[in-house]
Amino acid sequence: MKKVLIISYFFPPMGGSGVIRVAKFTKYLRDFGYEPYVLTVEKGFYPLKDPSLLAELPKDLKIERVSYFEPGFWFQARFWQSFLKYFLYPLILVPDNQILWFWPALLRAIKIIRAKRIKIVFTSSSSYSDHLLALVLKKIFHLQWVADFRDEWTTSPYFKFPTLWHRRLAQFLQKQILKNANKVTTVSPGLTKIYQQLWPQNPEKFLTITNGFDRQDYPDDLKYQKSRKLRIVYAGTLYGPRKGELFFQALKELNLQKIEVDFWDHQPHQQVSRQLMTADLLLLILAPQDGPAVLTGKVFEYLAARRPILALAPKNSGAARLIKKLKAGIVVDPLDLEGIKKSLRKLYALWQNDRLILPKLKLDRFERRYLTGKLAAVFDALLPAKKIKLCLIGNLDAPQNRHLVEFFKTRNFEIHFLTTTPVTVKGIKTYYLGPKGPNPVYFLKTALKVRRLIKKIRPDIVHGQDLVLAGIWAYLAGFKPLVVTLWGSDVLKYNDFIKSEKYLIKKTLSETDLVTGPAEVLKKAAVKIGLDPDKFHLIHFGVDLDIFRFRNRSKAKNLRGYKIIFCPRSIAPLYNTDILIEAFRRLRKKIKAKLLLVGQNADDDYLLAIEKKIIKYNLVDDCLFLPRLSPRQMAHYYSLADVVVSLASSDGCPRSFLEALACQCKIVVTKLPFTREWGTGFWTVPVKDVAKTAAVLWQALKFPAAKWRKIGQANRRLVAERAEIKANFSQLAKLYRDL
Repeated sequence: MKKVLIISYFFPPMGGSGVIRVAKFTKYLRDFGYEPYVLTVEKGFYPLKDPSLLAELPKDLKIERVSYFEPGFWFQARFWQSFLKYFLYPLILVPDNQILWFWPALLRAIKIIRAKRIKIVFTSSSSYSDHLLALVLKKIFHLQWVADFRDEWTTSPYFKFPTLWHRRLAQFLQKQILKNANKVTTVSPGLTKIYQQLWPQNPEKFLTITNGFDRQDYPDDLKYQKSRKLRIVYAGTLYGPRKGELFFQALKELNLQKIEVDFWDHQPHQQVSRQLMTADLLLLILAPQDGPAVLTGKVFEYLAARRPILALAPKNSGAARLIKKLKAGIVVDPLDLEGIKKSLRKLYALWQNDRLILPKLKLDRFERRYLTGKLAAVFDALLPAKKIKLCLIGNLDAPQNRHLVEFFKTRNFEIHFLTTTPVTVKGIKTYYLGPKGPNPVYFLKTALKVRRLIKKIRPDIVHGQDLVLAGIWAYLAGFKPLVVTLWGSDVLKYNDFIKSEKYLIKKTLSETDLVTGPAEVLKKAAVKIGLDPDKFHLIHFGVDLDIFRFRNRSKAKNLRGYKIIFCPRSIAPLYNTDILIEAFRRLRKKIKAKLLLVGQNADDDYLLAIEKKIIKYNLVDDCLFLPRLSPRQMAHYYSLADVVVSLASSDGCPRSFLEALACQCKIVVTKLPFTREWGTGFWTVPVKDVAKTAAVLWQALKFPAAKWRKIGQANRRLVAERAEIKANFSQLAKLYRDL
């Protein structure tokens, strides 16, 4: 995960709307690939507490709490605390009284950034001192910095500066913050516009991420029931010009009998949420001077409760505009006594007639998790995607490995391939492990070489492209994180290995961080050996559907008039080419046919035996050996083939099988466990059964083309759904990044 340092003086167990915003971001950042490291105070000079917010956060969240010199803790009397907070501190502390924690917080932040190699910092004001901390850290480390503003600062009608000098200094600091922050987020479109006007040089720097609500705070099992009296709930504090005097005067003059007003001030957040959900009516009170910038967090909590809102708010305020847009209640000017009375009268009548309800609101874009995703997207845009140094071990000559490196070398990965064959690929670094020799000597010699090379390369991830031998070599190198891909013979033939080999296979599976494979049957086999099932991920070798598709091909002259049987597998004992020759010999007596064999990676001794068998059965003119084929050439022969055949004794889920499915070919394949995962759109035969293979090939050749068309199309859709190459390799890339 990428790491972000969140600097916030105000953080749980403190309470209040500003604390909630930062706490909810912190709660959900991991869902978007960011590990938050929080820097806050050990004990804050702040009266509001809400331990329930702390309980919501991940238990293993990294929180660094800093102690600092705070004179306010010396005085227990409310008079002296108020004297410090509202008179002395504003006079001597700039930009706010949280500047007292600046130096201890700065020293701790430097230590965290160096230890965790953090590249991005997030701060939210108030406190504005948090922004100054980030400003200094940016100058020291050249970090990316997102500054979040929940309120106006120097333009706020509520912020009283003791002197003109204090205002000018605050304006200078504000300008430095807006200039140096890489991105500035605010809680409303109106507030964004204000800050854009304060720093017009780069308006694209600013964006809005509103406050919101956490769906977990509003349980579905808590249902509204009408009260015996019209119960009006106000959540929060009335202060300054937000007094609500006209509201109470309106209630008095109306003299409504069945009505009660509840004020919930400084209560745990989840407890207040429940009160909102059970209220008949929710009350919002803003000041007459509140403008477009004012879109308080309370509005979103009210919306989440899905109860009607009576908003005493200026019609041009951000809150009023949103409530009217969503049709979530009634908005009336806070100075309009008659308007307030009229609104209360209307709402009271609706309540009496059981019609005080809201239309269904679409609020997904205001959920805290969704909003955290928007913040994570801001981080993503600022952080250059780091190239992951990926060390692959295996046979680079294998087509599936070629496809893998071709995909990843264009996806911000630096590829190093330790290959068992002397092959090079443009754009990646290759290291030839040397020619094969006597098994124990070759194994040990190569294991030592792999260890030396990995130590030299210093990769982020090592991935063995098979379990035996590449995965074992990677395990013996002692590097983490380690990824291993299972092919088939690795685990399906476990009982055929000798005792020492079994030990190494078992140790590798137990120590690897991630195991991939193209079939669930491989997972089951590996779990029996000792793999943790949670480590396994189904990743196919992948099929490029643009290349592997059905095309009408005209046959070459030497193939015209013949049925074409195409075997895309290497000539090797594992793939039972001798059984195929025997079956073809029988088939050839019934029908004119040609057998196409791919000679790449052929076992020399076995190839010689196959050639002798072909000569013996007088099939020289009917068995054609093809050279190494590119993917497009392979697709060409799939399209020419009347039947594709694969007779492996053991297999995971071969790429050639999926390619043939994608090309809508008739396929005859040995009845191995992986075939059960791919339906019934092909023919299966027992392993090493000549008679059955010949009979089923004949059956497939006679199957009507018109009937096959629908089966072939269904096979292709299945491959598109499960094994499309970009989707599978993109999933693997995500797994790499998560490691």
